[in-house]
Amino acid sequence: MVLSMEHSGSRDSAYSHTFTAIPAQLAYRPKRTTRVRISTVPCRHG
Repeated sequence: MVLSMEHSGSRDSAYSHTFTAIPAQLAYRPKRTTRVRISTVPCRHG
């Protein structure tokens, strides 16, 4: 996962970019989010 990027360049120098990322050995696991519960009104038959 990329943590940051730097870009640079000008008329006199070539465009370049540098990336900072987490090590490949480190597993990225985002926090689990709670599941959204949507309630409804029961249907009445009668």
